[in-house]
Amino acid sequence: MVGSILSNCWAALIAFSLYFALALPNGTPISILTGSFIWALVLFLLTFIIRYLLYYVWQSEEMPVLDLIEQVEIAQQKSNEPNPSSEEMAAVVKQLLKDE
Repeated sequence: MVGSILSNCWAALIAFSLYFALALPNGTPISILTGSFIWALVLFLLTFIIRYLLYYVWQSEEMPVLDLIEQVEIAQQKSNEPNPSSEEMAAVVKQLLKDE
């Protein structure tokens, strides 16, 4: 996951503070504190989902690069040449573009 539990705590603190400040003028103390804690808990849990989604998006962006590297290495092993030729590299890139 992206980030740490500290980002969840900051999100909960911000949610608690905002709700508390906005509800203070027109509410009873018990309802203000209850609502503040509920919003803090909701945002604390929501931050886990956001962190997971960010991890998933960033992880999926890295995969085509790794696939390209693996395909180049396979092409090198098949041809037994120390460096791949430009034609082999072009074929791998064309293959990747077709897959997308």
